[in-house]
Amino acid sequence: MDTDTEMGPVEGLWLIMLEDTSSPTRLYKIDLLDGHATLLCSLNTTDEYNTSTFGRDGTLYAANAVTKNLEAIDPCTCARTVIGPTNVAALPGITTDQALGLYGLETTVDQFMVISTVNGNASAVGPLGINWGTGGLTWSDDLKDTFAINGTDDRLYTINHLTGKATFLVQTDYNFGSVGIEWHPKTHEIFACSNPAELLRVEQKDGTVTVVGPMNLENKQAHCDNLAAPWVPVACVEDK
Repeated sequence: MDTDTEMGPVEGLWLIMLEDTSSPTRLYKIDLLDGHATLLCSLNTTDEYNTSTFGRDGTLYAANAVTKNLEAIDPCTCARTVIGPTNVAALPGITTDQALGLYGLETTVDQFMVISTVNGNASAVGPLGINWGTGGLTWSDDLKDTFAINGTDDRLYTINHLTGKATFLVQTDYNFGSVGIEWHPKTHEIFACSNPAELLRVEQKDGTVTVVGPMNLENKQAHCDNLAAPWVPVACVEDK
């Protein structure tokens, strides 16, 4: 399926990311025009968060890689609300579903998961069918399904949200280490990040990866493994 729109970045649109290898953990706004990061706020923890996503209602969810909890984070203040344990070992990719729940990748057992936004629990949908390493996951309204990047083979996949099966779409021309990926609901493009921390654009047609620009994070050693795009306006972020 060809879902490219040939639309370039639109001024004033952005992604958000939680910085890795930082003390304390920081939340940034990422500009789609040149990739630069603007600090929003700092969390009251040094825990790492290797995946985040906005729900359809504007709630920012993140998976705490240390406590294995699903959390909600206020993008205006960075206040954290613990929703509950995911009960899985590794969750490097979460994304919204079509309603109020979440989907996720569990890479220790290579399963596609549904995640409750009520209690945080992750339940298996089905096997991915391949060995998954570092990775990221994103829902696309164009595809009516999920895209994912596997950092082990640097390939872009689609994953059937009803069965969990991963299907190879295209080989990228980028060597991913860590992986963040997000389909942007306004531009209908796939953005990604890795290490070094720079914003990337991934073409669905042929796998070409273009560097939009460096994020210029305060911690120069930090890498990027999560991106999130809002489905509804978040005023406090738009104003910064």
